[in-house]
Order: sequence, then C-alpha cells, then structure tokens
Amino acid sequence: MPNEELIINIESLLQLQRLLSPNLPIGAFSFSQGLEGAVSLGWVSDAQSLSLWCRTLLEQQFAFNEGPLMVRMLQALECGDLKAFSDYDAWLLSLRETSELLAEELQMGRALLKLAGSLHPDIKPPASRLSYLASLCWYGHFLGLSAEALVPGFMWSWCENQVQAATRLIKLGHVECQQILSALIPMIAVVAETSRTCEEGLIGQNLPGLFLASAAHEQQYSRLFRS
Repeated sequence: MPNEELIINIESLLQLQRLLSPNLPIGAFSFSQGLEGAVSLGWVSDAQSLSLWCRTLLEQQFAFNEGPLMVRMLQALECGDLKAFSDYDAWLLSLRETSELLAEELQMGRALLKLAGSLHPDIKPPASRLSYLASLCWYGHFLGLSAEALVPGFMWSWCENQVQAATRLIKLGHVECQQILSALIPMIAVVAETSRTCEEGLIGQNLPGLFLASAAHEQQYSRLFRS
C-alpha cells in the first residue's frame, strides 16, 4: 500500500522546486537586484565579496523584511483575510526604494500571475496588481505550500540567482559558485527561522547600500541586467 503522507510530501517538494525553478518564465534571470551596481562600484569583485554581499542581505534585510512579510501574507491567506494580505503586500512594495527594484517586483508579479492563470484558469488572484512576493505567496498557498517550505525556498532561489548573475559580471568559477551556495545553506535556515519569529515592529530594516547600488545602476552606461 502506498504511503499517502510520503506521496503528499513529495508532491509538495516538487511543486516548490517548480515554483522556484530558474526555468520559470517570469524573467528573474534578467534582474540582478542591485548586484550589477555593486560590481560597478567595486563592492563585489570576487567570490569572497560576493559571499559577503549575499550573507549581509540575508542577515540584515531578508530576515527583517521579505521573510517576515511572506510569513504574514501566508498566514493571512490561510485565514482568508485578504485585507491583511493586501496591506502586507503594500508594505512590501513601500520597501522597494528605487524605480528599478519596484519595477522588478511588479513585473515579476505580473508574470507569475499570468503563468498561474495559464496553468489554472479556474483560479483568480485576490488582485490584478501584486508584488512578486505576494504573487509567490498566493500561488504557493494555492499549491498547498507552507511558510516553512516557501520562505527558505525563496531565499535559496534568490541566492542562486545572485550567484548565477555574478558569473556574468565577475571572474567566478563553477566550483566557487557551489562553495558559496553550500556555505549559505545553514544561514538560510537560521534566517528563515528569524523571519518566522520576527516581531512586526522590527520589519523595515533596509540596507542603504543596496539602494545606493540600485540607484547607481539606473544611470550606469553599460548594463547586462535590468536592475
């Protein structure tokens, strides 16, 4: 007799992998989220500085912004509280302090909603305009994914995208990429737990350096990425 609980867990894992895959056609590969600006400014130039960049954003931004807001959006969806879900989405968008980061959030959100509608014509999102993270939470909730899976999964996909983007910007070998990502795994687990227990009054601890890098990228003469 098949183990039904095991089958459900495997299906959830595969849905998570599909939802966060770099093959998802929402354009994530075209954005660097400020990394290209940081490279241009000389802040990221090798494996060591790239690792520091990822670790700093995880510890000081994702733990107190994206992570806690994702947890709250998923809780709101579980309770059917669409007003709270919308409020947290607006809060997230207010934290995107440059035009490129805001445009990225909205464009990827639109792309994910369009994809979800194509795959599941019978479901409707709670709004026609959502941030990428709100769209991710809404679609993940529809697929039956929990915050315990989706939050660290998103953080992993962000790290992977940053490292992949870095291979096009600096001299970085494939082994070095795997060394960086391998070292980030335990940190992601800690940051995801911090996100789960983060008090609401602590949300909003952004990094000014990230926005300086993003703002510099807006005026950069030659660019590979859209942000």
